Amino acid sequence: MLDGFPIAPEALNLRGEEFGNQYNNFNAGKILLFLEGFGGISVSHTDDTFTYADSLPSNWTFMEFRIPVRKGGTTTWVKARTERIQTGNEVTKTATVENNPYRTLRIQPWAETASVTSNGGGTLSDDHVNFEFTDQQMAAVSIGLDYASVGQDLTTWDGSLAAEGLTTQYRNMTACAVPNSATHR
Repeated sequence: MLDGFPIAPEALNLRGEEFGNQYNNFNAGKILLFLEGFGGISVSHTDDTFTYADSLPSNWTFMEFRIPVRKGGTTTWVKARTERIQTGNEVTKTATVENNPYRTLRIQPWAETASVTSNGGGTLSDDHVNFEFTDQQMAAVSIGLDYASVGQDLTTWDGSLAAEGLTTQYRNMTACAVPNSATHR
């Protein structure tokens, strides 16, 4: 809110101040790109299917979406979440969908270009491990990944300004923290 009016700024500067167009909800058009890109989220009313095929960046510990979908005149908020826990070169990745109102639920966690050591019963295709459920409102799947096969640690960049050699005095700009594997379980 700015002076009592809702705003959707185009961008924020490093001081956290809005600039650009404030009132035309410029960013709304970008939301679909995030949902389809990072989340791999697609909804088909024709096929009665909800798909969650995440592309969680390797240096993030989790991401979560809450997506409003409308089916049969009712709006439902579907929750889609992916978590990853890394110990050395081993990663356990869990993807969960809750409140699915569709007949078919597809959960397809990204294998992150690593070797899949545990597929949880899914099938590997196009670097995603594919699971399909029928008439389930909630489902969770876990896969195991081995980063030794990648040949580089894709998880070390923390998404911060400091990692890029930049600084700001106005706020902590770290995207995520790399957890201590001994305390993060």
